[in-house]
Amino acid sequence: MDCPNNQSKDKPTSKKVERSKGRRAYISWEENEVSSTSSSSTESEETNMCFMMKDEGSISDSVSDFSMESDIYDQLLVAFKETHDEANRLTVICNKLQKVNNVLARKVKSLEEELHKAKTDLVSLELTCLHASIKTCENSKKLEKQVEYLLKTLSNFTKGRDNFESLLGSQNVVFNKNGIG
Repeated sequence: MDCPNNQSKDKPTSKKVERSKGRRAYISWEENEVSSTSSSSTESEETNMCFMMKDEGSISDSVSDFSMESDIYDQLLVAFKETHDEANRLTVICNKLQKVNNVLARKVKSLEEELHKAKTDLVSLELTCLHASIKTCENSKKLEKQVEYLLKTLSNFTKGRDNFESLLGSQNVVFNKNGIG
């Protein structure tokens, strides 16, 4: 009897290979993967197990060793129950971790969208600042020219005032009779 999911590697390749008469037990376990994109709370995981036991002894040996086989069967049954309980426990943990993973994946997506928006806003602000600085530079050049013009005008007025004061200083006042006899 062969388990459909287990290919036995213990088969002899020639007839000369001698085997001792005894029992062999084979255990095969196959886990079906649960889709990680599904987020329903009713997810279940199916575990397929296959147990095989091969007895190479004669029929009379197997009848006399029924109690020993029963003990082995009981041990295998206990091992199966423990393995099944552990598989169920791991399934629950896996489902919880998948839910946490889904929450974190949504959070990452949200943060990536927020980062993209922030980058777009930064580029927009940089362009606004660039336009403002260009206008400021243009206004600055205009203001520099106006300051230059005003300084020249002020200089001309200062020279004119100085000239006017010297002219006034050089003229004799009509009522000032100093120097005349």
